[in-house]
Amino acid sequence: MWNDDPDATAADNLPDAVPDAGEPTQALPPQQSPPPPTPPIAPGGNGPTDGDDDNRRRNVLLWVLGGLLVVAVIVIAILLLTNNDDSSDKNASNDATATTKAAATTTSSSTTSTTSTTAVTTTTKPTTTTAPATTAPGAAPALTSFTASATNFTCSAVPVSTVAPQELTLSWTTQNATGVTLAIDGPGKYADYGPSGSVTLPAHCDGNSHTYTLTPFNGSQQGPSKTITTTSTKT
Repeated sequence: MWNDDPDATAADNLPDAVPDAGEPTQALPPQQSPPPPTPPIAPGGNGPTDGDDDNRRRNVLLWVLGGLLVVAVIVIAILLLTNNDDSSDKNASNDATATTKAAATTTSSSTTSTTSTTAVTTTTKPTTTTAPATTAPGAAPALTSFTASATNFTCSAVPVSTVAPQELTLSWTTQNATGVTLAIDGPGKYADYGPSGSVTLPAHCDGNSHTYTLTPFNGSQQGPSKTITTTSTKT
C-alpha cells in the first residue's frame, strides 16, 4: 500500500508482500513530487502591493500637476486678451476724442468765417467812428470841423435797380464836448454820436436840397451848431 505521508521513507512505500508468481502483477502509482513552497505574504495584506501604491500615487500627482499647468496657461491667455482689449478700447477712445476735437475746431472756424463775411456783406446801418473827447473844465462845447464827402449828387430820373444807391459821409471833430446830435432837414434829433468821428448815410437823390445840422454837447450844455446843405439833380 502506498503511503502518501511526505515524511514516509522509501521502505515505507514498499509493498507488504511480494506477489506470487502465479498472481497478476499490479501497477504502482507514480511517485508525486511535493508542491513548491508558497512565497511569504506581507502582514495585513493579500500580496506585494507597496509598488502598486507608489505607482498609483505617482500617476495621481502627475495628473494633478498637469491639470494645474493647463489652468495656469488658460489664465495667462485670458489676461493677455483682456489687456489687448483694454489697449484697443483706449486707442479707439483717444482716436474718437481727437476726431471730435478736430471736428469742433473746424466747425468753430467755419462759423467764425461765416459770421465775419455776413457782418461785412449785410451791413446796412450807418457806420460811425468815434475818437476820445477832449474837454476842459468849465469850457463850452464846440465843433472844430464838420465836413461832407459830397454836397451835389446826380442821379437818373428813372430808377435803375442795378445802380447802387449813392452815399453821403459826414465827418466832425469837437472840443470840450462829450458828444454831438445830428438833425436832418430841420429840428429834431436823428441820432447822437461821439465827440469826434464820422457817419455814412444814404444820399437823398430826389431833385431837392437837404440839410444836415450837427450840434455839440457836454452834459446838458450845448455849443454852436453847424449845417451842411446838399443838392441833387436828376438826369
